Amino acid sequence: MARSKTSVTDELLDAYVNRPLAAYVVRAVVSTPVTPNQLTFVSMAFGVCGAVLVALGPSLSPFAPIGGGVCLFLSMVFDCSDGQLARARGGGSLSGRVLDGYADYVVAVALHVSLLYALAHSFVALFGHPFGAFERFLVVLFAGASMAINAGRFDYYKQRYLAHTDPSREPERPQLFTDEAARAKSWLERAALLLFAAYVRTQQGPSFDEAARLAKETASEPARRAQFALENGPLVRLWSFSGPTMHNGALSAAAMLAPFVPQAFAWYCLFAIVPVNVYCAALRILQYRLLSRERTRESERDQAVAAG
Repeated sequence: MARSKTSVTDELLDAYVNRPLAAYVVRAVVSTPVTPNQLTFVSMAFGVCGAVLVALGPSLSPFAPIGGGVCLFLSMVFDCSDGQLARARGGGSLSGRVLDGYADYVVAVALHVSLLYALAHSFVALFGHPFGAFERFLVVLFAGASMAINAGRFDYYKQRYLAHTDPSREPERPQLFTDEAARAKSWLERAALLLFAAYVRTQQGPSFDEAARLAKETASEPARRAQFALENGPLVRLWSFSGPTMHNGALSAAAMLAPFVPQAFAWYCLFAIVPVNVYCAALRILQYRLLSRERTRESERDQAVAAG
């Protein structure tokens, strides 16, 4: 199944803004020696530059945070271009996916460190309450943790959806990354792959092998595949609104507003902590109900097979 730009697994900002712009980048470099991994590093460099401008911007120029927002936006565009370039040349690699994931986390950490620095050197008050140093630290910490948890949860349900609806796709499980680590040419690549395997194992829980088996069975049967897509597609779309691009887009907007709205970064942190988590808690309830129905249906199917 080919993924279109309007796939339910795509965040809308990526589908309608970042990916179309990334296509121009790919068109410019597809016939050159530039590699997808090099575009990943460009994306990371723009993200880190954006973080520096967010942190040091006010001391450089009142409008420097706008540059930080622009750099973060360019980081998101190039983050889409590496995968597009890999597909244009016949497909990507597990190492590329791992590198892309680490680059995203480097940018996210840099941005939240810059937020802490920016808030520490400015007056922060929301609803008439001035924030002390420890309160600012907690606000940024909770905002960063919220982004990591919710973006990771969206990634899990996205990978789960793709594994159940694409017969040609191998379900993502830790063994894929440990096997790739055994073939790695350097200790650094091997360590990165093993650490990512641990992340996938933590994300999927102890029953990842059984989950992979069920995903392959579902993807191989058209009726079950269609039912899974019908039931899970809307929820995956809803989860996409809590993904990393949503957070980075909101933070980019906050940086561009910062010269005109002094509390823009504080409002972003509050947004990431409260509304986003209330929204995700509601989605968790809906997802739990759907998973319960799926487990019941799978149990009934196993009983019917055993009886037959």
